[in-house]
Amino acid sequence: MTIRRKLTTLAMAVGLTPALLVVLPAGSAQAHGLVSSPASRQAQCMDKAMNCPGDAYNDPYGVEGAKGQQLCSAGDLQRYSVLDNDNFGWKATKVKAGPTAITWKIIASHETDNWEYSIDGKMVASIKETAQYPPKEFTHTIDLKGFSGKKKLLAVWNRATFHKNAFYSCIDLDIS
Repeated sequence: MTIRRKLTTLAMAVGLTPALLVVLPAGSAQAHGLVSSPASRQAQCMDKAMNCPGDAYNDPYGVEGAKGQQLCSAGDLQRYSVLDNDNFGWKATKVKAGPTAITWKIIASHETDNWEYSIDGKMVASIKETAQYPPKEFTHTIDLKGFSGKKKLLAVWNRATFHKNAFYSCIDLDIS
């Protein structure tokens, strides 16, 4: 092969590399984060005894979807519909009305806009952390004053404003 032909082949290979990076799929990444305490539905799915199907058991950290949803599954019904089933047998954690600690476990940190907590569509807390990368484990304290009985707390980790997605966790509580 002549030098000219080798250079042409090399130039073509280098020229195609960016196109291949766009066309070839990236491997699936391990997911990102969930509420570990009180145990979220995903955290409960990590216990084999719960018999959670599919990705609710295999990939509990990956419950990610478009921002602004109110679904435990983040709208990903193919992978996480069981998380939306309020009759699945989720264990409710007993907590007192008032300050309550919510602990997140993060396995892949992302730039964050804020953290939102709501019950029955009512915002309980919004914690702004623009452009911060959360540590592997941390705790927020939210105030559950005014709530009582069995409630489902929706915890949302909103990625930085330039991202369209958020991570979702639902926590079943028995508030006294």
